[in-house]
Amino acid sequence: MKVISQEALARWLESLMSDYTIIAPKRVDEFVFYEPIATAAEVAWDYERPKLSAKDYLWPATESILTIHKGSAGVQKNEAERAFKGSSSVTVEAPMLERPQVLFGLRPCDARGLRVLDAILLANPADAYYADKRAKTAIVGIACPRMFTGCFCTSLGSSPDDRRDVDIMLTAVDGGYAVDAVTEKGQALAASMSTQDRPVEPQKTEATAPTVPTSPGERWLAVFENTYWARLGDRCLSCRVCTFVCPTCRCFDVRDFVAGNTIQRLRSWDACQSASFCKIASGYNPKPTPTQRLRQRFMCKFSYVPTDFGPVACVGCGRCVVECPVNIDIREVSADVAGLPEA
Repeated sequence: MKVISQEALARWLESLMSDYTIIAPKRVDEFVFYEPIATAAEVAWDYERPKLSAKDYLWPATESILTIHKGSAGVQKNEAERAFKGSSSVTVEAPMLERPQVLFGLRPCDARGLRVLDAILLANPADAYYADKRAKTAIVGIACPRMFTGCFCTSLGSSPDDRRDVDIMLTAVDGGYAVDAVTEKGQALAASMSTQDRPVEPQKTEATAPTVPTSPGERWLAVFENTYWARLGDRCLSCRVCTFVCPTCRCFDVRDFVAGNTIQRLRSWDACQSASFCKIASGYNPKPTPTQRLRQRFMCKFSYVPTDFGPVACVGCGRCVVECPVNIDIREVSADVAGLPEA
């Protein structure tokens, strides 16, 4: 097995910085986030589950997807264009990722979250902005030493050392990390690592989380009209924290902002738990109650997305379990749905 020491791994990371933006677990006050780093000394090597997933680096909370400049600065290509535009011209910019990036230290659940986004956002027609970032991104995962509070990835077909969704998987061993280059992209990156070939015993992951009953999408639809959702909705504050910490939520809104001769089109995260999420221009809102919106969230994750795109849109990371202020626990909901009578 190829093994790299932590010191050699740090040197490898710094050697990549001339060509890549490195995003890694970084301690910010008392929390750990995936953040860009300028030196390997900023990496939080002893970390659990970062407060947020790394989704923001492929599907940003807010991003400019189009900038339109109107004025004399643009180049008019021919007489017909000049006749059409008069004395003005228009230039359009669609920003793309300037440098390739390495997402370092992703936990397997966060890498699985990107796999779910791939299934949705790279399906035809693919989202051009996400596809551009995804093609320029390499993922280096680090296996979890144990199950963290709220985790239940093992109930969803994954594990704390799942290697399927990363380019390189690192697993803690005595004296450093075992290196598993999973993909061709990972093999190319790992070629510059200073590793040693030696027999090691990989760190044993403490997978002690209880098994959470799960149900196929048809089962969720069968209990769509059950009064259970009303009881659950009575607790929901529509605060949206569950959607913002989720590695797979990807709903968005688009707005144009005008400043002088420039129009900027921004895309920002939206949330199905927002009271105005489904509201249309006429003022009609098909989901005006917390009950309807909360049910939408669970149906989307466990029925709609699996039916339309393949993977279940929950990775068992447990962030929504930890962050919900009224203790709506996705594990309990899944178990309850398995036993509810059909309405």
